[in-house]
Amino acid sequence: MRYRGHWGIGVRRREGETEIVVLESEESPIRAVLAGSTVTVAPRETRTLTEDGGKSQT
Repeated sequence: MRYRGHWGIGVRRREGETEIVVLESEESPIRAVLAGSTVTVAPRETRTLTEDGGKSQT
């Protein structure tokens, strides 16, 4: 997926969670909103949002 100059944004949906991956880039972090939870995902980061509103980062 391409978004605001980023190439290679990945979104994976699994039971109870959504994972967002932003590949290496010179662009600014992106903001993602899901079910009232907001996260910022910088290049080279992976963030996971859970249905219960939890967040994790790798």
